[in-house]
Amino acid sequence: MSFLDHLTPSHEAEMIRDSATRFTGAVSEAALRQSDGFDAERWAGMADLGWHGVLADDAAGGLGLGAAEAAILAYAAGHARLPEPFVASSVTALTALRAAGAGSDVLAGLVAGSRIFAPVGFGLPVGLTTPVSAAPDKDGASLSGVVPLCETGPHTTDLLIFADGPEPMLVRLPSTADGIAITPYRGIDGRHLGKVHLDGYTVGD
Repeated sequence: MSFLDHLTPSHEAEMIRDSATRFTGAVSEAALRQSDGFDAERWAGMADLGWHGVLADDAAGGLGLGAAEAAILAYAAGHARLPEPFVASSVTALTALRAAGAGSDVLAGLVAGSRIFAPVGFGLPVGLTTPVSAAPDKDGASLSGVVPLCETGPHTTDLLIFADGPEPMLVRLPSTADGIAITPYRGIDGRHLGKVHLDGYTVGD
């Protein structure tokens, strides 16, 4: 494959771009204001179009495409100022889950849009990422730390926490798990954000 071939959009990429443009073009300014940072119907519409599964494989119900196609969708969402956490959940978290060997059942929920993941301690530019620390204890590992910026809100179902320590780990927890405190706030674009506090949260072996 030549360098010029890499610059030529694939047929799939062109179809995804056209579909994304139609979808985001139908979102009005009034709809954005009324959604209060997240619109469940819009999120479900993304799932119907395959957005959440663009990087997932067939076993999880995904499209099995690559970074170029995901970038097209991310651009479309950003250009339309959609506040939903497409990049955080459907790109960053999904990529990390696949790398960690998560089962198809977990990924299938994300692809379907029924599970929304918030990366905690990773996935942000250098200087904004604050990993959680993991210290061994008698029951497994104790997680501690404060992550000042995380894309999480009332819609989030799962936290995906990167914990650094003698044995770095990726921990998946329900967003409502006891022992985790989240201070909510909003971004300038209206999206839901949160400051995550963990003080000795124990993860079993």
